[in-house]
Amino acid sequence: VIPFTQPAPTRRIAIAWRKSFVRVEAVEKIAEAIRSIGSDYMKVVNG
Repeated sequence: VIPFTQPAPTRRIAIAWRKSFVRVEAVEKIAEAIRSIGSDYMKVVNG
């Protein structure tokens, strides 16, 4: 892997859903899967 020069590019990923969405558990599972990646290149900001 070739590292980026500084400042390295970043991405912010967010999960959002409507209050009326009936499959909230599905959204929670997706968030859990993303958090479980455990990469040194990823930081959980809120969650």
